Amino acid sequence: MRLNRWPRSFSIIVGTILAIYTSGLGNKDIISLTFSFSIAFIITFMICITNYIINEIVDAPTDAYHPIKHNRPVASGIVSIKILILIAIIFAMIAFLIANFFFSYRLILSLLTLLIMGFLYNIKPIRLKDIIYIDAISESANNPIRFLIGWYAVENTKNPSLALLLCWWAVGAFLMFGKRLSEKRIFKETEAKYYRKSLGIYTESSLTKSMIISSIVFFLSCFYMILLNLNIYQAILLPISAIYIIWITLEAWRGKYLIDEPEIILKQPPFIILIIILITILLLSFA
Repeated sequence: MRLNRWPRSFSIIVGTILAIYTSGLGNKDIISLTFSFSIAFIITFMICITNYIINEIVDAPTDAYHPIKHNRPVASGIVSIKILILIAIIFAMIAFLIANFFFSYRLILSLLTLLIMGFLYNIKPIRLKDIIYIDAISESANNPIRFLIGWYAVENTKNPSLALLLCWWAVGAFLMFGKRLSEKRIFKETEAKYYRKSLGIYTESSLTKSMIISSIVFFLSCFYMILLNLNIYQAILLPISAIYIIWITLEAWRGKYLIDEPEIILKQPPFIILIIILITILLLSFA
């Protein structure tokens, strides 16, 4: 169920915060906003757990070639697949029942899209994760989807801008291509294609170029939004983001598992410091 990956679902807070500040919801009851976000986080995590279970089951044969993932419960044969499927169905049903009770159809559709993306990404005959470039691009779509869930948890009348969604997608694409680069450098060439088909086609050069393109899309989207708002605080976000990009790129080239298991980043002091700076600047920009 990968409960340790809860921070990925908590990322919906970005959508919630921006919805509050850009839609003038700052005067709304803080308890109500916190409650809405908390419920949205819980059901998002439940859908993510469903997708993790699906991934765990269908990836078991190839996880056997991974130096760490071969110890996962399904790959090592220590859990029942039938029980896992039952758990996944129960979690998904409860998530949608709660969503239908508390939220609008917009959030429910976003939640459904998150679940569908998990199926398309993992399950044959489509299995997007086996298609070069599409694997990272499609997986990165979960970023704006989670953003929308966080947004619609508190805002039901307005939609976020396309530039904002594109910016958030680019962040995910950069990380995903970085993850592939990390995997490419960790595995021996003869083993890479057995673990992940796309790794047999990717080159270190193509993955590096993809990371560069993703970062350019991110900066262009941010720059466009800054021009619209002309806010000095938001402009400061760009050089700080550049520090992140350089740092993560170096980690990918070193073949670290930092990108494969992003939660490890949360324990890094430099990351914590940069996050605090980013949040402070972001809040000041909307003050």
